[in-house]
Amino acid sequence: MQTNNKQQKSSAPFYFLLLFPIFIFFSPVWLKGRMPIPADTIVGMYHPFRDVVWNGLTAGVPFKNFLITDAVRQQYPWRQLAFDLLQRGELPLWNPYTHAGTPLLANIQTALFYPINFLYFFIPFNTVWTIQVIAQPVLLAIFMFLFLTEIGISKKASTLGSLALALSGFSIAWLEWNTTLHTLVWLPLGLYCVEKIMKKEELRWFVLLGFSVSCIVFAGFLQTAFYALFLLGCYAVLRVVTIGKGHDRKKILTGLTAVLAIVVVVTSIQWLPTLKLINRSARSFDQGNVLERDDWFLPWQNLVQFVAPDYFGNPATLNYWGIFNYTEFVGYIGIAPLILAFMGIVSPGKRLKQTQRFFLLVLAAALLFALPNPISRFPFMMNLPLVSSAQPSRLMMIIDLSLSVLVAIGAENIFTKLKEEKTKLILPALTASLGIIALMLFGMWIVALGFSPLRIHIPPEYLQIAKRNLILPTMLFTLTSLSIASLTIISKINIRIRGRLLSVIFLLLFLLTAGDLLRFAAKFTPFSVEQYLFPDTKVINFLKSDSGAWRYMTTDARILPPNFSVVYRLQTIEGYDPIYIGRYGTLIASAQKDEPVLEPTAFHRIIRPENIDSPMYDLLNVKYVLALTDLQDEKLEKVFQEGETRIYRNMQVFPRAFVIADYQQPQDDQRALDQALRLRKSDIEETAEILDYTENAVRIGVSSEVGGMLVVSDMYYPGWSATLDGKPLPVERVLYALRGTMIPPGYHEILYRYSEL
Repeated sequence: MQTNNKQQKSSAPFYFLLLFPIFIFFSPVWLKGRMPIPADTIVGMYHPFRDVVWNGLTAGVPFKNFLITDAVRQQYPWRQLAFDLLQRGELPLWNPYTHAGTPLLANIQTALFYPINFLYFFIPFNTVWTIQVIAQPVLLAIFMFLFLTEIGISKKASTLGSLALALSGFSIAWLEWNTTLHTLVWLPLGLYCVEKIMKKEELRWFVLLGFSVSCIVFAGFLQTAFYALFLLGCYAVLRVVTIGKGHDRKKILTGLTAVLAIVVVVTSIQWLPTLKLINRSARSFDQGNVLERDDWFLPWQNLVQFVAPDYFGNPATLNYWGIFNYTEFVGYIGIAPLILAFMGIVSPGKRLKQTQRFFLLVLAAALLFALPNPISRFPFMMNLPLVSSAQPSRLMMIIDLSLSVLVAIGAENIFTKLKEEKTKLILPALTASLGIIALMLFGMWIVALGFSPLRIHIPPEYLQIAKRNLILPTMLFTLTSLSIASLTIISKINIRIRGRLLSVIFLLLFLLTAGDLLRFAAKFTPFSVEQYLFPDTKVINFLKSDSGAWRYMTTDARILPPNFSVVYRLQTIEGYDPIYIGRYGTLIASAQKDEPVLEPTAFHRIIRPENIDSPMYDLLNVKYVLALTDLQDEKLEKVFQEGETRIYRNMQVFPRAFVIADYQQPQDDQRALDQALRLRKSDIEETAEILDYTENAVRIGVSSEVGGMLVVSDMYYPGWSATLDGKPLPVERVLYALRGTMIPPGYHEILYRYSEL
């Protein structure tokens, strides 16, 4: 116990150093009460919010980073809905507010079962959201430090490697999503547990490993979770295979197998509904020819961002001129850490050779599959399930993790050689590392100065951006190089000051790394006034005042982006989700073309129909159309305007529920689509009354003279059940994708319920 306390005490200064830059990074939260979320884009980019003057800013609210709006267009609305339902005593199973209805629990990005989310039950939602964002780099730094020190790397070197990962390009780019980075957070803890198991075989480490793996699954991002679990599995296999004598390999394998089995069962509450949705989603369609997309893989030229992250500009300064998009491609870990990483590659030292080889192999494999080449294209040419729909550039998570381990190994090599009075052994590796980066910088300057060896024309204004953003990396490289080289040479000459020089070199590297990464992170990351997070406007209040069951659509991408409707509990046919019901995508594609189109179309995450004349949108209960210009359409009546935002009422809108007396189920999907497109409001003779409409249940009263098919213009999906006057009733898919039940004549109450069970 005394030893453990002593170790913890000796680690305390390093934890302080490690977390202090993160504390500074989040100073807008402590000092100004800001939230780490791009809420400024809500009121600065979109109507009807731009029609309002906020805080006296008559020219509009300035916004920092337009590129990372997904946090307010996806993760925040979904999670806010989910935990609002839970606090009301309902399970968050179905989301009726987008895509004419879509599963909610099955949407893994809701992160419903993520353990940290229990805080939402006790603390205001926005406060917990902020805590979760801050927790990502904090926990990532701590867990990485634990892993690195556990494999025998000194606390000084571990501090540098951990900081490089916590504020790396991947970490900062995905920070405010509040899902993606959480999958990485638990990977170092899992690696740490594997190391502990190999040494002590204690139950607590198996339990903690199972917890960390479950957190990776529940964190809310399927692709990066797969990468993390695959790497963790490979590392566990390596350690079991290479474990020394005196350890019970059979016991370890049994324990790891038990952990895997338990985790599979525990996490099935999430992955079973998610797989069910994926199998029925538009994601299962052909992705279009992704091999022709410049942004699908990590472009070769974007490797320069490891040296100069803003060589192609930065979206936060509105001067990015590279291939879209910056978030997917930036893997910057800092200039000083990059030098150390190259040293870790060139000269790892004998003691850490196995670890170095593993993470170097992982780094090489991640780069191989992230960059465009025949091998990385193969899974997409074969159209492999799930794999072929995963954007390979997100392997940047594994690239940055591997580089951070190599940073620690490189730093350890320097510190060890200085301590062992083997300074001369550092110089070859240091020279090679500095030479590699110097050559990269030289080539980047050559291009920036207009001397392109490939004779590629780059506009002068772009070259000016590149030149400006090369100055700081070049200065940092020069300062780091001279400092390390000078101190190394001094230690070789004056042995008496070697011990003090070790601390000086560490502090210098730490300050260079912290300053570099803090500048990078602060430039990219917005902190917003909470007032800007989904405020009400007159347009919003007008729509809320209509308490019936109806939907809206917009004619301009600048009006209420998809999923904003979730926060306001307004229903729309629009939506933004990487996984939505495939039949809905086909329905909308047919409406856009005004003809039944069954062939799978290229996958689009954002559904925002524009063909307001299509009768399909009447069928889908679109009562209101929002526009920024006057619309000339006989079926539309202007009913409200605030600023530039106009609201039109659709006079041809179908009721949410109605009866088709002589309904005949088409024999195939083509006829079903055609039937949906041809249906007109005048064809409907009997309507139904919505008695109660909640997220997971719909109660309808209907009085019919002859009976027929009761159609509800909500999406059909397995899991919906119905009762007629309390007796079970089959739910059918009607009009290609909608929900329906056959009812007899007379007055009846039909109750629809949704369940994942």
